Amino acid sequence: MDDVRTFIHTLPRGPERLSRHLGRMVGAMIAATTAFAVVNLTQLPQLVPWLGPTAIGVVLIVYWNIRVHSGAIAAPEPKPE
Repeated sequence: MDDVRTFIHTLPRGPERLSRHLGRMVGAMIAATTAFAVVNLTQLPQLVPWLGPTAIGVVLIVYWNIRVHSGAIAAPEPKPE
C-alpha cells in the first residue's frame, strides 16, 4: 500500500528513488533465485535453498543503500517534460 500512496501523492526523487528501486529489484531477484533453488537444488541441505538467496540478497541491498546514500553512486535526475 505504501507504493500506491507514494505514487498517488509524490514520487521520490534522487537517492531515495534509486534506493527504493534497487531494493525492490534485488528483492525480486531473491524471490526468483529462491524459487529456482528450492525446485532444482535438491542435493543441498533443505535450509540452504530457502535461506541462501535471502542472506546474499540482504547483503546486496545493504551494500547498495550505503553506496547510494553516501553519494558514491549518483542518482540520475528525471528529464523535464
